[in-house]
Amino acid sequence: RNEAGDVLGVTAIDQETGNIAVFQAKATLFATGGAGRVYRASTNAYINTGDGLGMAARAGIPLQDMEFWQFHPTGVAGAGVLLTEGCRGEGAILRNKDGEPFMERYAPTLKDLAPRDFVSRSMDQEIKEGRGCGPKGDYILLDMTHLGADTIMKRLPSVFEIGKKFANVDITKEPIPVVPTIHYQMGGIPT
Repeated sequence: RNEAGDVLGVTAIDQETGNIAVFQAKATLFATGGAGRVYRASTNAYINTGDGLGMAARAGIPLQDMEFWQFHPTGVAGAGVLLTEGCRGEGAILRNKDGEPFMERYAPTLKDLAPRDFVSRSMDQEIKEGRGCGPKGDYILLDMTHLGADTIMKRLPSVFEIGKKFANVDITKEPIPVVPTIHYQMGGIPT
């Protein structure tokens, strides 16, 4: 830093050799990603642990809007992979452990087509109130079986492949386990 507090470069460590290097610069770009990996269900890369944001805060650089996160309701449970919202657009139904299409209780008009933040909160509520699915009760089921194999293969072929690859599920015959999944951190260093 100079006398005005401006950042004039970076000190870096080579992770393979342990060597330390200093790079001086007229401008420094700080691009470390967000902190999405602080959540168990996340689409973020494993390196997005918030370290860069912590470094910025310790250096006195202001952060803003850190409380704003985008949750996507239909992340494949345990995989960190999203299913397109087109599933719900085509008529997929979220069901709890009792098979109940519970979105009717939270959004009687829009049901499963409610905005993703609302659907994510509703799913979380179902899980927290003990209506989650699976041995740990920690996910919800997204049911597309009523759409029929022809419709699924024509309109949602990539979802069929994701179901097979990441959940070992044939979505034409059984629901796929999903959880609200962190996708994007809105806050960070103001630009």
